Amino acid sequence: MAAMLAQRRILTPEFYKTYAGYEGYNEEQADYLYKSRLPYPPIPDIITAVRYLEYPNYPKEFAQKRFDIPEEIWDVWDFMTYQRLTTEQVQTLYVRGLWETQPSDDELGRLGWREKDKLALHNLAYEIPNAMLMIQGGLVTDMGKQEIAENITKAGIHPEYAPVYYDAVMTKPASEDII
Repeated sequence: MAAMLAQRRILTPEFYKTYAGYEGYNEEQADYLYKSRLPYPPIPDIITAVRYLEYPNYPKEFAQKRFDIPEEIWDVWDFMTYQRLTTEQVQTLYVRGLWETQPSDDELGRLGWREKDKLALHNLAYEIPNAMLMIQGGLVTDMGKQEIAENITKAGIHPEYAPVYYDAVMTKPASEDII
């Protein structure tokens, strides 16, 4: 605790060394104790720093020089430093047709999505036109008022207000009528 208090400048270096002496540490051991209490970056941060500062593609040898990283779990620590696609990026690749369903589902699984959620994520990847366009499209294709109302709720209009929204759009004058 004295080492941490000295690091925070609460204890003077002299008082720390005196206190460490009372605990049985000689001066060299007190210095090591002090350094052992200093904050040290986690292993993934060390590997990431090596990627940036020295060798982006082969950080292992140089990270090992800075910290004793056990060989048997190196791949786990190394993996923790890699960037991964986000859910939104996976959806974008799917929507643009750059990924088929299976590669997209595999990546969503790696990101932690459950199997039962993947279809919903594929559906959520697509945008729905705004409610005004849904009405116009419905009118052009001769949809009934009920079907148009159902479609505009998909565009974000609350079902309770869909008929009112529909009526408001239908009674809105065209800009050329205002002039």
